[in-house]
Amino acid sequence: MAVTVNGEKIDEKLIEKEVSRLRPDYERAFAEQPKDEREQQLKEWSTENVIESTLLQQHAAETVEVTDEQVEKALEELTEKFKKQGGNPDDIKEEGYEEMRGRLRNQLQVQKLLDQIYAEVPKLTDEEIEQYYEENKERYRSPEQVRVSHMVKHPGWQASEDEALEIMKKAKAELDVGKSFEEVATSYSDCPDRGGDLGYITRGQMVEEFEDVAFKMTPGQVSDIFETRFGWHIATVKDRKPSTVPPLSEIKKRVLEELETNRKTEALENYIDSLKEKASIERK
Repeated sequence: MAVTVNGEKIDEKLIEKEVSRLRPDYERAFAEQPKDEREQQLKEWSTENVIESTLLQQHAAETVEVTDEQVEKALEELTEKFKKQGGNPDDIKEEGYEEMRGRLRNQLQVQKLLDQIYAEVPKLTDEEIEQYYEENKERYRSPEQVRVSHMVKHPGWQASEDEALEIMKKAKAELDVGKSFEEVATSYSDCPDRGGDLGYITRGQMVEEFEDVAFKMTPGQVSDIFETRFGWHIATVKDRKPSTVPPLSEIKKRVLEELETNRKTEALENYIDSLKEKASIERK
């Protein structure tokens, strides 16, 4: 499909490049969608992104002034970066520099245009920040955490499954008569570092069988011997942190940045929509 924006024909390679950029995230987000539908939608979205980018570039070129000095400074910075990465600037022919100057000029124009659009976004008030926080509290909720230590015996060439289980029974017997978990883990575990301390974990970090045990225990409790795909385990929980929503005072900067980004995105989308209303866009 040939696409023309205000008389400018869009190079198909730009759309293909946008398809490649979007594909990894897109395929994760729409994995359940039939492949043919997914590919068609991906192509449509990529085409729309290129159209919008072209509109911004065209409008910036018509309305935003960039001096030759600003372009030369940007070219010098780009050349210096190229040199630091091991490239030889002499490899770029004079006509290559001219083409690069044109691209840099338009990039600077677009950036200035974006700065102008974002500058029009009203400053956020404390009331707006608090309202956004209240409406989106659950997004900031931290998951439940437990601090776990464990010991494990892997069945393998050093010990059969039955032998590994017998070793863990000896370890459990020593725990039952009062030996410290760290001492026993250091003596018996195949992962004895830090006395088996795994630090704080959340659900999804460990295998399900391990988490089923760990998240049911209270601090100080020692589990019975249990099995996962990795072998035989004993675990103890040292501390628990419940799932909580931090107060606004702790995350105000994060909330502010998120809300500012949303407002800027909305302002840019509205600006592009206004350009589309006046543009001549042909798809053949």
